[in-house]
Amino acid sequence: MRNVPPPLVFTLHTHLPHRRETAQQLLRQRLSTLLSPILHHPNIQLQSAPGEKPQLAPPFSAIGISISHAPGRSLLAINPHGPVGIDLIRLNLNINWQQLAPHYFSPETIEHILSQPASERSVHFHQAWTRLEATLKCHGMPLCEWHTTIETLYQQTQHTHLSLPNDWIGSLTWEHRNR
Repeated sequence: MRNVPPPLVFTLHTHLPHRRETAQQLLRQRLSTLLSPILHHPNIQLQSAPGEKPQLAPPFSAIGISISHAPGRSLLAINPHGPVGIDLIRLNLNINWQQLAPHYFSPETIEHILSQPASERSVHFHQAWTRLEATLKCHGMPLCEWHTTIETLYQQTQHTHLSLPNDWIGSLTWEHRNR
């Protein structure tokens, strides 16, 4: 797999209380504002249906986009080279990650989390979780329990953890398609 530049990532701070619909509307506006001058088109439209990955309307549907919302923050990723997935989560030190991990992660990922100092395991769990969600989004798949297909998806994509403020954790996953 050829290395390509990572997609563009934009963050939007939303004031609490958070409304998902408000964040989606703001991100749609920001998307149009960002892409209109680049694509030389006055009105960039986003198409989405419940349960499906959003995409740009033709003639720009080959440009990958991904959106993630959490109370207080939203992220938008744009990949001009193909599919992209993004996910963010606020660190929750009280989450029972030991109960969730066997359902959603490979034995190697669980082993990696357990090899970390006890005080850092929750952070590594959240990083693995956002990687999983971002990878599935990149491939247009819903959240699902671990199976070997997910490892194949990991191998087909590039990934990076995002540097986010305070107790936010995020991941970005993308692939490059030749045109």
